[in-house]
Amino acid sequence: MGSKSFGYILGGLQIAVGAILTITGIGASIGVPLMISGAATVAGTALTPSPPRAKNLRDSPTYGIDQFDNPRGPDAFVAILFGTHRVKPVVIAESVSSVAENNAPGVDAQKKQGVKWLGAVCEGEVADIRDIEINDRKALSDLIEAKELGKGNGTKKTFDFPARWVYLGGDETPAVDVFVDGVRKSYSTKSATAEFTVPTPPTQKYDSLTGLPLPIPKLTFDLKRDDRRERILEGSLRVYIRGTGHPEAEQARRVGAYKWGVVKLAAWKVRLKFQTRPPTGFTVKVTYDYLGSEGLALTQDGKGNTKAVFGTAPANGKKVTATYRTTPFPGLKIRWRTGTLDQSVIEGFTDLEQGYTPRATLMEQNGALEYSTGAREVDDLRVTFAAPRGFIQYKDDGGTNPVSAKVRIEYRKVGAASWITLRNESGTEFKLVAERSSTVRWQVGLRSEWQRLFDSGDNDAGDKLEAFDRAAYEVRVTRLDKPSTDSLVADELHFQTVVEVLREGFTYPGTCLLALEAMPSEFLSGGSLRVSCVATRGKLYDPRTDAHYGRRDLGSSQNAALALRDLVTSAEGKARERYGGGFFFTGADLFVGTDGFTGTPPNESPAASRDSFLAFSDFCDEWVHRPGDDPTKPPYSATYASAPPYSTTNGERRCRLNLVLDTPQSLMEAVSDLAFLGYCFATLQGVKWRFPLDQDGDPVFTFVDDVDPPNQNMGKFVLNLEGWSKTPTHVQGSFWSEFLDYERDELLFPVEDLPEGRPLNIREVNLAGCTRESEAARALRHLAEQAKRHPFPCSWEAHPGSQFVEAGDIVTVKTRIPYSTGSKALELKVRVLACLVSRDEEGRLAVRYAGRVMSGAPYNLQPVTVPANATPAQTTAQTGSGIFGLPVASGTGLTASGKRLVTNLRARVG
Repeated sequence: MGSKSFGYILGGLQIAVGAILTITGIGASIGVPLMISGAATVAGTALTPSPPRAKNLRDSPTYGIDQFDNPRGPDAFVAILFGTHRVKPVVIAESVSSVAENNAPGVDAQKKQGVKWLGAVCEGEVADIRDIEINDRKALSDLIEAKELGKGNGTKKTFDFPARWVYLGGDETPAVDVFVDGVRKSYSTKSATAEFTVPTPPTQKYDSLTGLPLPIPKLTFDLKRDDRRERILEGSLRVYIRGTGHPEAEQARRVGAYKWGVVKLAAWKVRLKFQTRPPTGFTVKVTYDYLGSEGLALTQDGKGNTKAVFGTAPANGKKVTATYRTTPFPGLKIRWRTGTLDQSVIEGFTDLEQGYTPRATLMEQNGALEYSTGAREVDDLRVTFAAPRGFIQYKDDGGTNPVSAKVRIEYRKVGAASWITLRNESGTEFKLVAERSSTVRWQVGLRSEWQRLFDSGDNDAGDKLEAFDRAAYEVRVTRLDKPSTDSLVADELHFQTVVEVLREGFTYPGTCLLALEAMPSEFLSGGSLRVSCVATRGKLYDPRTDAHYGRRDLGSSQNAALALRDLVTSAEGKARERYGGGFFFTGADLFVGTDGFTGTPPNESPAASRDSFLAFSDFCDEWVHRPGDDPTKPPYSATYASAPPYSTTNGERRCRLNLVLDTPQSLMEAVSDLAFLGYCFATLQGVKWRFPLDQDGDPVFTFVDDVDPPNQNMGKFVLNLEGWSKTPTHVQGSFWSEFLDYERDELLFPVEDLPEGRPLNIREVNLAGCTRESEAARALRHLAEQAKRHPFPCSWEAHPGSQFVEAGDIVTVKTRIPYSTGSKALELKVRVLACLVSRDEEGRLAVRYAGRVMSGAPYNLQPVTVPANATPAQTTAQTGSGIFGLPVASGTGLTASGKRLVTNLRARVG
């Protein structure tokens, strides 16, 4: 209970008790003084100033974030992506830092924030990220094209954008194009080369206390552009090394004799760092691409005002236009890494940080306090100020006012003669403002302040930023105003900590990363960010080498077969630990088959081996007609030789996989999902993966049970009829429609030519990986045809001598099942799905097969005469429809009882 509430209650009780005593006459001499005392208590309580309540971010006139959680929960898994799909990245790091400069009076500096968010999009290399959403809102607007900024007059160099918070893009992905009379003046990709000679290693030094040798510094070379508006494309760097007895050869990152890496110091400057030092005198040649502009710079201040600044003013009458996007999130910066094994650190997100406390902390007017990193070299420093007793003024009427203080921050390299004064947009003073009775903290980053000034067009800040390289530093802070002596003012200020930053954080090799920076706003406030994006997986390994004029989509991550291979082998040994079964399987464990095509283009057709990986891949890439296409024309247009390849005009590729695997499941479950989209059964025969397509073919072997004793080679045949006791009337598929921004959609497909009056029976299926409605319709039509044909599962045992039959083969099975006695039997065509070598009940080796019935027909058995090695049983053909709804051969020998049995069986299976 608050102190003022207690005062009001106590005064009220005194008045009430005094009145009762006075009226009743029990204690009039006590009652009157008690009433007077109660009135004084109430009056005194009303005049007492109220202590300020603790404020939080929601009391601030600005927006902020004051709580973090994981939107996907603690059990979130990094996704595996194939094709293109919307992904919700797993949060790696999320933080909020305060921004202290340029605060208006009354605004607590602690509530003026900068938000950083880092997430793992998926495993594997990603080709593109787009359509980012933050808190269910698009991060970027639709593209604004050819927006006029003004016309040149021969002297005007600066042109303002009409919209605030134009998204400028990242260092390597500029998002704004500026044109002068249609001629592009903004960034374009250019190439450059630089060479360095390996110097003599520094003299070996030893520890003064232990006498042990100290590590020799790594060999580094700085690569930079003289024009700081240019941006080096880090991913384009190629290193070649030559020297005596060593012809010039390319040296891959982190692989080979001379491993190297890259540290990005600024957009125009990177540092090559060799893990293994090449010999002295060797030459290191570096080729790279960079983004150069025609004397144009884009600047943006802290309020979102964006300008295009030309080095040479456009001529009189020349129209200046721009193509750009805007963002509802102030200060938004988007950076990402593709997921390569040698990708670089995203600066500012995975840095190594350590805070230290200065020897003296209390700040007095003009009393400079210093801090030194000693022998420790750092890449950045962040200075923290604190007001441990609050920063507030109490007024006589019970209210409060904000309190401010001005500080100056200086720094220099250890051993330097002069200090460098840190600046912000308002000058060399940093104004710290707050209105809080509890502890307040402000943090100022040295590099971030220079970077902010440089982004707004301050060239001197660029010089300071370039000079701020890895070294040992000293920091000096000074309070410029005098602390108040008023007892109602709390403005004690301390130089609390200095955070030393090393940009050598985690790179997360093999994982695509997405990093966001912004300032809290109307749409970015309260709690953790909910982020999603549309990502496209990069090229996959493809054993096929001939595209056949575009008939094949080589390396496409949308090909279910290539995705399945990547999942099983984890990219053939590259980062095998990422996912899948890469530790167990390699490309040699897949039945690849023999490549080839028959015919003459455009009437050629694949000739890959049956049930092979190549046949599965070609089946997915094949062009097919869509609903509404002209079936009399081919589903593609094609020219040959040096002309462009196949292109979509009257069709589309049969199977395009777009799938996110982000829930725990076994490898076989994931493989089955991928194979299903390609009308394929993925089977594991021993350690050999096979991919039989769900298509008809010729049997390779015949299994016979006791219907023909002399030729019997199997036993224990089981036919499961219960699972399909009723034929579906419709097949309903659910899929993630790309037309609906990868939201769930449904499609209902009827089973044709069923008898009239059949009860409604809808079979639901999940079309994992399907995102096109036309493809979903094809898959459902195929399933509807299969449903009508009753694909019964079955199993049987056979002698090991039949082991040459492998998963994926088609075989013939002659069995008495489901007839127990009599002269009836079935001849079935079965797709073998699995084979397992085991021992039977008597301990003998046996092979257990599992399969799916493709078609079948009943036939009559001929009596078997004694001896047992007499002529094998002969069959008499019959006419009509088999129990599976398929036509059988002409001729019949069914008796009336036999016909009734077949009729009853047909009724039983639907």
